[in-house]
Amino acid sequence: MDGDGESYHHWVVCKRANTSPRIFIIEGCVTVGMSIIMYWWLADWPADCRFLTPDEHKVLMWRLMDDSEGDAKMDRVNWSRCARDWKVWVA
Repeated sequence: MDGDGESYHHWVVCKRANTSPRIFIIEGCVTVGMSIIMYWWLADWPADCRFLTPDEHKVLMWRLMDDSEGDAKMDRVNWSRCARDWKVWVA
């Protein structure tokens, strides 16, 4: 190690991959950029999807209602309900 303040992990990753530390900054910028784009592009709920056909929309809504026992849409986050859901802990 050069003694210039770099951590051992940083030194090993950059030296073994023969890359510059700038690659991590570039990857981070791409991730932040894509997350900003996806925030507006992805639909929050099947009712908002423009790419589903009416039949696909009906099937998806039926499956969501069946899965959640009638209370599928969450207008606001209910943290206690999320914490009690077994699917959250399994995933």
